[in-house]
Parts: sequence; C-alpha cells; structure tokens
Amino acid sequence: MSLGIIARWRVRPLRLGPSIPRVSLLLPSRLRAQPPAPFSCHYSTSPAPNTTSSTQEHPKPASNNEYDGDGSVTRSASDLTTSQAIPSSSPTESLVFEDIDYVEDELPIASYKDAYLSDDMMALEADLERGRFAGSVLVKHPTRASQRIAARERLREHHKSVTAQVRHAKMQSALQTASTDWRQVLLRLAQNTPMQSLHWINEGLKVDVPRAAMDVLLAKNGDYTIGAIRRRTGAVIMVSRDQPALLLSGTARAINGVINELRGVADTMTMIRLHSPSSGKKPQNKPQALLSSFYELPPTREEGFRPHHVSTDRHISSIPVPAIWTTATVEQFVTQLVDSAVRPHLHGPLYKPTPGKVLVDHERATVERIERVFHANPSMQVASRSALKLALQNMCNKGDKYLPEARSIFMAMDRRGLTADVDIYNIFLMAACKAGDLRKFQRTLGLMHHRDLHPNLDTWLIFLRMVQSSKVRSYILQAMHSKNLLALPGALEKVAGAMAVMDAEHAVTRKKDIATFFSEQQARYGADWLSREAANQIIDVFGTHGRFEDAFSVLNALIRRYEEYPNTQRFILDRMVTRPDASTFTSILIRARNYGKMPVAVNAVRKMKRPSLHRLPYNKIMHVLFEMAWKLRLRTTLVVLWRYASLARITSWRMRERVSLLLRGSPDPLSKDSWSSTYNELGGEKLAQEFAGGPAALARIRAMVRKAWGSGSVPLSELGVLATKALPLAYGDFSPGIALGDVLSQSVLLDFRCINARKSEEKLQDVLQSAKVKTLPLLPRSSDLEGRADVAPYHYTAAQRTAIGPQDKWDDQSASEGWEFGQKVWPQDQPSLSEAQSSTATSADAGGNNPSKNTLTFAEHGLGENTSESVALSHSPLSTIEEGQEKHMVIINPRLWAAKDPGQEYRNGMQRQEEELIIAVLNTFEKEQMGPRQMRSESAHSSKRSETETSRGLDSVNGGMVALSD
Repeated sequence: MSLGIIARWRVRPLRLGPSIPRVSLLLPSRLRAQPPAPFSCHYSTSPAPNTTSSTQEHPKPASNNEYDGDGSVTRSASDLTTSQAIPSSSPTESLVFEDIDYVEDELPIASYKDAYLSDDMMALEADLERGRFAGSVLVKHPTRASQRIAARERLREHHKSVTAQVRHAKMQSALQTASTDWRQVLLRLAQNTPMQSLHWINEGLKVDVPRAAMDVLLAKNGDYTIGAIRRRTGAVIMVSRDQPALLLSGTARAINGVINELRGVADTMTMIRLHSPSSGKKPQNKPQALLSSFYELPPTREEGFRPHHVSTDRHISSIPVPAIWTTATVEQFVTQLVDSAVRPHLHGPLYKPTPGKVLVDHERATVERIERVFHANPSMQVASRSALKLALQNMCNKGDKYLPEARSIFMAMDRRGLTADVDIYNIFLMAACKAGDLRKFQRTLGLMHHRDLHPNLDTWLIFLRMVQSSKVRSYILQAMHSKNLLALPGALEKVAGAMAVMDAEHAVTRKKDIATFFSEQQARYGADWLSREAANQIIDVFGTHGRFEDAFSVLNALIRRYEEYPNTQRFILDRMVTRPDASTFTSILIRARNYGKMPVAVNAVRKMKRPSLHRLPYNKIMHVLFEMAWKLRLRTTLVVLWRYASLARITSWRMRERVSLLLRGSPDPLSKDSWSSTYNELGGEKLAQEFAGGPAALARIRAMVRKAWGSGSVPLSELGVLATKALPLAYGDFSPGIALGDVLSQSVLLDFRCINARKSEEKLQDVLQSAKVKTLPLLPRSSDLEGRADVAPYHYTAAQRTAIGPQDKWDDQSASEGWEFGQKVWPQDQPSLSEAQSSTATSADAGGNNPSKNTLTFAEHGLGENTSESVALSHSPLSTIEEGQEKHMVIINPRLWAAKDPGQEYRNGMQRQEEELIIAVLNTFEKEQMGPRQMRSESAHSSKRSETETSRGLDSVNGGMVALSD
C-alpha cells in the first residue's frame, strides 16, 4: 500500500463547525435576532453613546499636571470593568451603514474546480489533514480569477498560508499549549484599549521650556525629539521661530501625554491655556501674531518617513565603527547599517560562499552586525528606543525569519532598563502578522498588558490585516468604532488601505465600473481614502482581471492626488504616502505579461517617465519586460532590453540564462525538443551575435569561456555573464540618452510588423528595406544614478504623460534613422525634481530606485518652511553635459528578421567600431580577471568524469551545464 493511500485511510477529515459566529462578540444581546450589518465606514461626527464619562456623573477634579481641555476626565481601560469597557449600545447609532452586502469570494473546497483544480486534487485536499485548516480566518482563501496564471498564483498563496497554519499547529502541539482563538484576541484588544476622545482641541496649550530643553527636542536623534513625542502621544506640536516655546493641539489625553514627556527633558515649564474648556471656543485674547510665528517640523523616520536605501560597494563589515559611542552615534550607525544596499553585480564578489559555513548574504550580515551593536557593552549602554526600533523593524519586516535575533536584542535592552513603548510591541505584532501566528500575536498582547501598555490604532490595523475573512474584519471594524479609533486623524485612510483588496474584489465580482467604485470608496472612507498602499492593491486586482483601463484610472487618480499637495515640508508625509512607487508600475507589468499584452506594458513604462514622479526602471521591471519579449519572440525588443539592463548592470539571473542559451550555439538539428524550435524562432546565431556585439565578439566570448574552464563542461551562465559585462566595460559611465519607453515603442512596432509580414517573403523584404538601423545616443551617467536603466531627459510634458493610456498608439518612426520625439526637457529644468531628490520615497522602493549618496533630507539640514525654494539639487543628472559629449550605440537592427543570414555585410561602421571596442575590453578583462579562474578550472577538471555522469546530459539545457562547440 502506497504512502498516499495510507495517509488517506488513516487521516480522517476533521470538519469544524462554522468558525464565524452569527452575532458579533461586541454587540448586545438584544441584537441576536438579526445579524450585524457589514461595515461601511461612512463616518458620522456625532459621538458614540457612553463613550466618555461626564464630570457630573464622576466628579473628579483634574490635577494640576493634567489638561482637561474637553471638560471630561479620561479613564484608562484598567479603571473600567469588562462591561464598561465594551459599549452596551450598537455602533449603528453613530455609524451610518450602507447595504453593500459583501459577497464572500472565498471558494470552499468543493468549489476549487472553478479555480482550475482537477477532481483528484480537490479530493486530496479535502481528505488530507490540511483540510481542517483551509477554512481558518487566517488563511488567504483563493478567489475566482478569469486567467489561469492568476488563479494558480492565488492557489499557491492559499496553500502557503495553509502550510503556515499547519506548522503553527504542530508547534503548539509540541509545546503543549492551548490553541488560540481570534475571538479571545479581539476581546482582549477591546478590553485593554482606552476610549478615544472625539473632541479635538486646536491650538489649546502653549508651553515655554528652557533653551537647553529645546535643543534636546530639536535634536536629530534620541527618545525625546519632537517626532518621537508626536509618535507616542498623537498630538500636533508646533515650534516657535523666535523663542523656546511649543504650541500643542490634540485631544486632552494627547496633550497630557506631551506634558508628561516634557517633564523628562525640562526642569521647569510655563503652560498658558489658549482654549476655554467650558465653551469649547478660542478666547478672544489669543494673539494671532504669536500663532503665526509657530511652524510644524517635518515628519521623522519614527513617524513613517522612510528614506531610500543607499547603495554601497563595500562589505557590511567594512563600515567604520564610531570612535565614541553616544546616543546619537549609535542611532546614526544603526541607520547606516539598515539603509545600506549592495548592487546586484557586487553581491557575489563581496559575499563569497565559504565551504563548510552557513551562506551569508548582505541581509544576514547586516542583522549579525546590528545584533553585535546591542550586545556590546559600550554601545548598548547609550542606545535609545529610536535605535532599537530601527533594528527591530529591519529584522521583523521579514516575518519570523530573524525573530530570534530580534528577541535577543530586545531582552538585552530590557535587562539594561530601557522602557519599551507600544511601537516596539507593534513591531513584534507585525512579525507575527506576516507569519500568520496568532499564538505569538496573543502572547505579545499579554506582554503589553503586563507592562501596562494599551493597544493603539496601529495595533488594531495589524490585527485587521492579519485576518483574511471579510466577516471577521467587519467585527473588528465595529469594535474599532466602538472605541472611537476610526475618528483619529488618518484612521479611515489606513483602513481603506487594509480593506483595498476586498473592496476591489467585491467591485469586480459585481461588475461595477470605475466611477461607481470610486464613489463607493469615497462614501465609505472619505475623500482622502486613496493612498499608495490602497492603489497598489487595487491596481493589482484590476490587472488580474484584465481591466487595465481601470488600473490606469486608479494610477492617474493617485498621481493627481500626489501632485495636489504643496511641495513643502509640512506636506512631505502626505506626498510620500501618495507618491506611486516602483511596485505600482510593476503590478501593471506583471499582469500585462500574464495576458501577453506588450503594448500595455510599454505604455506603463512610458508613463513612468514623469518629472514629478521621477520613477526609473529597475532590475525587476527589466526582468518582467525581458520575459514578456522572450515569450512573444520579439527580437529587436530583446536586444533593446538587454543593452539597457547591461549598461546599468541590472540584468537578472534569468535574463543571463536565456541569453546564454543563444550564445551557446545551435542545438542538435536532429533534436525535436522545444529548445530547437525556440532557437529558430528567435533567429538563432543572428540574435546571439547581436547580444554579444558582433560575430567576432561572440567568438571571443566563447573562446574565453573555453580557455578558462578547460575542455570539460562549463556553467551555462558564464556566457551570459561575460556578455553582460562587456557593454558597461566598453562604454564606461555612459547611459542611454532616450527614454526606455520611447525606444521600446519603436522596437515593438518593428517586431509586430515583421511577425505579420513573415508569411510572405516579399512583404518581409519590403518591411526590412523601409526600416532603418536606429542608433541610440549615450550620455554621461552621474554616480548617484547607478542601478537605473533609464536616466534619459524628458521628451514630453507632464500633461502628455498623464494622458497615456494602456491602449495608446505610437507613431511609427522606423523609416528614419533619428528619433522624432520633439524638444527635450532636461530633468534639472523641472522644479519638482528637487522634491524627488530630497523627500525620498518609501523604503527600498520595492527594489530598485536607489537614491543619491548625497541626498538632502529635511531632518539633516533643518530647512525652512518652503523647501521648494531652499532645496537645490546636489547632483543634477546630466547637468554637466557639454556640447558634443556623447557616444552612440546601434540599438534597433531590422536585419535580425532577415530570412537568410546575410553575414557581416549588413553591419555598418558604427557596429564594427562597437565590436572592436568590445573585443578590446574582453582582452583586458581576460588578463585581469580570467587568469585565476583558469587555474582553478584546470585543477577542478584534472580528474576524469565517469561515462555515467557524461551520459546524464550535463550539456543539456535543463542540466545547467554546456559543452562549448567550436
């Protein structure tokens, strides 16, 4: 009996009852006869009943150290009983619900056939032990998709989440701990969360502090900076330009929290009340001149301001350690470690694998060095909470991958006596959320309660993202509303980002148009509901269902909202959370690749070239485009993408492997495998010569690899590695002078014309005779733009870029040798580029888009109110170009589609010069780099290979090794 039959015979399917109760845990018993209405998030400003205690019912005078601006005494959750912490009234009395009737788009096990699963797979999934975890509220349920690739992706995500729950269940069984229920977690959150006040006090208190205390508050690092205090309290703090004074706004709890924080910095304080608690109005004697002298500092990193990763060409261990450990130097050193990023082509030489040791990459080496910082005695004694948050966030962003290291430094700092705040525990909660471990989530909440820390809005949002059931999410949102958490500034926008996938799937299921979808989202979450987090998820859902027009509409709405904010430091965080990042465009490209829509992908790349966005193609975008062109057999487009990526040194492993297949040579003509037909459809030797730089360059690459590795088989990727190194060595620091989207539009047009004309030899000859060889101007690349494939000047205005749609047509310019794109617009002429250089976008930018090493930040330079006037470009791209300082490269060669191989007579003078240049740099590279490799290969191939090993086909494509032929 086979193992599978034994498993199906022994393992009985355990069918649990419905895991979702018919009544919410937080609703009163009188509503049990009817199910709760789904959440709508159309918020009403009327306060929820029984949310605050009146001073008449609880006569308790406010102390001298507390500010009772709203005329009420705020109580914590510890002062309330269980019945008082949970409101006894329905949230529907203060929250207007809409009958949106959420449809559960989750497929049960019996409906997997709609998601392209066979009957055998359905039966196996239902009978295995994993089946009892498939209905968990923590599992991503596979939704219906009209495209096979998208359906399989969702099934893979579903099986991944099921596997995680199985692993967590086995861990609980091994530890002999009780299982965790989401109801218990929700009840604990509701009991320990204090009621939020709905009364916002604008400019309610002025605080005068000593000059020494103001210096500490305005410092760049430390636990008592303005940004750190704003993050912990939720108040708005404005700073005076003339005197050491602060102006506080917020709820009474927030203002009291700021006062308590200031006691740790200032010995004496003078508080002036600018708000009347009895009438709730501003007093008549408030000096307007005084208020106009206050300004708001820009957000710090602790408040969500995430700068770019800074590219480095050194090993992480070579970063120098500060000579003297202070609070500022520790935080600066940790920031330097966290923000460091190694270019892909330097990762291998810097982190070479050592035999017998654990494989260490840049990420692992960074975590190990950060861990040493918080365990060493001199540095850990002066480390601050801000530095600890940076370290923990860097480790916990990967889920539970580095959770042991994160716990070790947390325990070390806890033994030292550092007081943890809610944000530190939220970081651990986020790690549990990404891992899908509800037990760790509940234990972390217990630690928070033991330390007398109360959950905040971020804690609830983490739990909301962790739950994958729309019904359970509605219960969570109702509980959040009962605590007035949804009335906090920016709460509904964050909820909209967490609910974006479900809202978009609901709109697609009901076949709603984009206008209806926008109006419903605005009614639920308010006018400012659209953020980058929400837009990226909505774009991905629309792209999954092939609705690219709607995806571009969401992108245009996000760009308009981003550009509406003034370019000042006050709105820097608003601009940052609405600025499209690389993932926004990558989602469109991936979905266009699944549908085989190359024009949609090209238009998305063209749309990236916008002065205000300053988004440039990075390695993942080049990889997706190359995969799409390879599957569609677009020859000239493949050459364009290969040369752009090679000049920027961002070719992916898959790109090099595919190019190596062509550079290897023609396969066996008698072979009937799929590679033989692919080789012929791509043009074979002609395309290989174009990748290498010419026939002589191709022969030189083959000879170098054969000489370095001896007569035996060599790794397949070696050919592609040499080919991709030749171009940047030949052209140095020069980069393409025309935008990638514009060049792709012409190459794709030429490829489509040639594919359609291949049916008739006469038509193909007419196309080839009319099409010209197009050259690409190369311009000097500044050092701060390394790793970006497109640093060309702008050719279109912002309005023209906005009008680009997924189905836009392009002008055919194949008959001309030049490029007819109109007048060039240089990047330094655009005033919004300064904001792109200084404000910095999201962390890591989803990969790519590394910033300048000399990027200006507001916190480092202390800029004034208007940053657009005070910030200048440190290194303006192409700003030092002189007249005639450019090179040229042949980028589009129509002769690749010739039916007969014309040999070398079709190559013009520029192509021959390029080939000679490539051969020269290959010879130099062989002398400097290939010598040691050749000696290693000769010793490795000294032993004879057995006939059995040779017969296994090490020279096959799938084997990963090739034997070069002469």
